[in-house]
Amino acid sequence: MNPTNTEELSLKANAFWNTFGCIFYLGCQWLITVLVVTLSKGYANSGALSLAMSVGLIFTAIGSYNMRTYQVSDTQNRYSDSSYIAFRFLTLFLSLGICFIYSSVMYKDVQILGTCICYLVFKFDETLVDVMYGIYQKNLRMDYIGKSQILRGFLSLSFFSIGLSFTSSLIFSILLMSFGCILVTILFDRKHLQLFYRGLPTIDIATAKSMIITCTPVMIACLFNTAIASASRQLFGINQGTELLGIYSALATPAVLIQAGITYIYSPWISSLSRNLASDKYLFKRNLNKLVLALIGITILGTLLLAPLGTYLLPLVYPNISKHIWTFPFVLLATSATAVFGLIHNCLIINRSLITLLIVNAGALVLALATQAPFVSACGLNGLNLSLLLSYTTASAAGYLSLVQKLR
Repeated sequence: MNPTNTEELSLKANAFWNTFGCIFYLGCQWLITVLVVTLSKGYANSGALSLAMSVGLIFTAIGSYNMRTYQVSDTQNRYSDSSYIAFRFLTLFLSLGICFIYSSVMYKDVQILGTCICYLVFKFDETLVDVMYGIYQKNLRMDYIGKSQILRGFLSLSFFSIGLSFTSSLIFSILLMSFGCILVTILFDRKHLQLFYRGLPTIDIATAKSMIITCTPVMIACLFNTAIASASRQLFGINQGTELLGIYSALATPAVLIQAGITYIYSPWISSLSRNLASDKYLFKRNLNKLVLALIGITILGTLLLAPLGTYLLPLVYPNISKHIWTFPFVLLATSATAVFGLIHNCLIINRSLITLLIVNAGALVLALATQAPFVSACGLNGLNLSLLLSYTTASAAGYLSLVQKLR
C-alpha cells in the first residue's frame, strides 16, 4: 500500500512508462557504442568499452545484491526502505573494491584498466538509483522510473558525444557521461524519493547481518547469471582479440533493445506476481504461464521483424561488418533468451526457491563456458551466440519445471 497521498498508477500505465523510459535509455546506450566506433579509428575503443561493460555487469551483480526483486516482493515489509538504501551503500563499496582488484589483475593494459575503473563510476550511480526505483515500483509509481531513464539516456548520450568529439578520450567521455547521470540522481530522483521516504538511510548490525544471510544466495546466483554473458564475452575477447569482440558488441548492442522490451514488459508484474503467490498459487501459476508464452511470442516476432532490418541497416552504420552480419538473427535469439530466463530467475526469487536459483544459474554458467570453445571453433563468431542460447534455454526450462513442481 502506498504510504503517501501519491496516487498509484495502473499496471498498464506502469508498464508503459517503465518500458518506454528504459528502452529509451538503452537505445541511447546503444548509440554510445555506435559513436565509440564512428568517432574512433578501428574497433579498439569499442572492444575496451565492451570489456569495461563486462566488468560493470559484475559490479552491478555484487553492488545491487540483486535486491530489486526481493525488495519489491517484500510484501510483509520485513525490511524498511531505510534499510534497503543503507544496505545498498554497503554493497556498492564492497563491489567497488572487488571490481577494482579484479580489473587490476585481469587487464594489464593501462588504457583498458583506466576505462574499466572510470566505467565503475558510471555503474556506481546506476546501481545506487536502482534501489530508489525499487521504492517507486513497490508504490506503483513507475512513471518516475521512466522519466528518470529518459533524462539519463539523453544526458549520457549528449555528454559522451561531446567528450569524445572534443577530446577523443574514451576515459574522459565516460566520466562526463557519469557526471550527467549523477545530476539526474541528485536533482530528479532524490526529489521524487521524498514522496515515499524521508530521512537518512540507516541500518543496524543485526538488520545488515540478516539481509546478508537472506540475500547472499540471491546475489551469488545473480553474479552467476551476469557472468554467463560477461565471462563468456571476456573469454571470447581473450581468445579472439578485442577487435573481433568489438565487432560482436556492435552486433549485440542493438539486440539489447528486444531484450529490454521483454524485460520491461514483465517487470511491472513482479509486484502482482508476489501478491498472487501470497494469496493464490494457482493464479500465480496461471499468470506465469501467460507471461512465458507472451515472451516467447515477442521473441519470435521481434526476431522476424528486426533480423531483416538489422541485416540491412547495421552495415550502413558499422564499417567492415558485412561478413559477420549473417549472425544477427542468432544474436537476437540469444539476447531474447537472456530476458526470458530473467523472468524465471525473478520468479524463483519471488517463490524464495533460492537453492534452485543458485543451481540453475551455476549450471548455465558452466554450460556457457564449456561449450564456447567448440562452438566458436565450429561456427566462428556465431559460436558465442549458440553457446549463450543453449545455456539460457536450458536454464529457463530447468527453472520453470522447478517452479511448476513446487506450486503443485
